[in-house]
Amino acid sequence: MDSNWQYGKSRSSYHFDDTKLDLPGDYFFYHGRIDNTWQVEIDNVASRPMTWENRKNTCGRTNETPKYLEAEENDLKLAGADPKMPLVDINDDFDEMPNLKTVAESFGLDKANFRLHIQKTGQVFNKHIDTLDQIYPDVDPDKIIRIQIMLTNWEPGQYYTYGTYNYANWKAGDVHSFDWVNVPHCTANASYSPRITLQLTGIKTERTARRLDEVSKNL
Repeated sequence: MDSNWQYGKSRSSYHFDDTKLDLPGDYFFYHGRIDNTWQVEIDNVASRPMTWENRKNTCGRTNETPKYLEAEENDLKLAGADPKMPLVDINDDFDEMPNLKTVAESFGLDKANFRLHIQKTGQVFNKHIDTLDQIYPDVDPDKIIRIQIMLTNWEPGQYYTYGTYNYANWKAGDVHSFDWVNVPHCTANASYSPRITLQLTGIKTERTARRLDEVSKNL
């Protein structure tokens, strides 16, 4: 496998038509908003840079092999970028963030992985399609979900793109998910403030469905 991007495309049912405008509900799903209980915890939060190379140690992967990393880094090399560039900073020490831990656990995910994405000025997470089935190899992909909770308000220069839909103007507490199996996505920060997101990954349960239903009442 020479390209992670080409590998992702080969597994995807996305249209890959750059002239077609994707809309919320196609591949991106806005669920609603929750109350901000975490501001003190994210003020001056500690973090460490995450690259393609070290991300496998932070997202629950246990079956990573060198061929995946080589393919992931090849995409950056072919684009003329530094393959070791930081994509985002992360923090996954939720014992130091009890309010955020409570928020994360309220979604009731089985075999869950939680982490903060702190994307600093100039950091770019290049376009890719997720392979969460590598984390949960024996699970029906339809039962796997990745939930994003925006912890800071949007500022101009902060970008989230799902397919051809540019997500912007979010408020702290906004909750969304996306069709991780199929939709290409990327993020970047050209603002002067960090963009902080709580990322939840795991297997959906009845409690997850109830929590998302509760969140939807705050649309």
